[in-house]
Amino acid sequence: MKRTALFGLAIILVLSALSLPAAGQDQSKMPELKTELVRLKYVTPHEIEPLLRPYLTNPWGRISSGPGNDKLLVINDTPENLPRILAVIKEIDAKPADILFTVQLVLGSETGEGKTDEALQNDQVIGELKKLLKYKSFSLLDQNFVRTLDQKDAEILIGKNPEFTIAFRRPKFIKDGNFNLIQTEVRLVRLERGLVKDASQSTPSPMSSTEIVQTALTIKSGEKTVVGVSKLDGGDKALILIILAKVIE
Repeated sequence: MKRTALFGLAIILVLSALSLPAAGQDQSKMPELKTELVRLKYVTPHEIEPLLRPYLTNPWGRISSGPGNDKLLVINDTPENLPRILAVIKEIDAKPADILFTVQLVLGSETGEGKTDEALQNDQVIGELKKLLKYKSFSLLDQNFVRTLDQKDAEILIGKNPEFTIAFRRPKFIKDGNFNLIQTEVRLVRLERGLVKDASQSTPSPMSSTEIVQTALTIKSGEKTVVGVSKLDGGDKALILIILAKVIE
């Protein structure tokens, strides 16, 4: 009860402070102001305050954080302008897009050793690769999925043992007309493992890593594309990274 009373007193003090004009302002010209408390869901007051200040219409308007609550926003402005600010908050404080990446690592061979995997034979992207590249057969090394939110980094392990990591840096959802686009930076790294020996045992440990693909990617939601092709040790085989990105409604 004591804690609740203190919090209520703090709110009263903040509202009182918001109602006072700043130094040098003519109080006689001060318009009627109204205070609104908004409980944010997805962003913090620290993130949203700079975006809202340009929408204040007069020098007496104030936006601040509620005391003791990192999700409470206190707005003080004219009754006519408050609905406009609340509409902006609704647009900004929205649930971030849910993004699913499907990742395939494919091995392409120039010699045509073996046949193309049955799972890839009717794949449209593989069909395009056959036309554009000199590889005669394709085999699926591994496939994995990673789900993340808008602006949130994600990383997965893929391959046998596993041998690779794939990182998506700050994937961003963009609404462009009728298209849902996803922008991100993709990084494929090969892990090279070795043995670190101590007096009693040999312990597997990552020794080094080699970056194979690093590229910026803009892709339509639901679209599948080749992100990178990398020769393996200068031979007749190549590692092909294919990604499908999708916004989950």
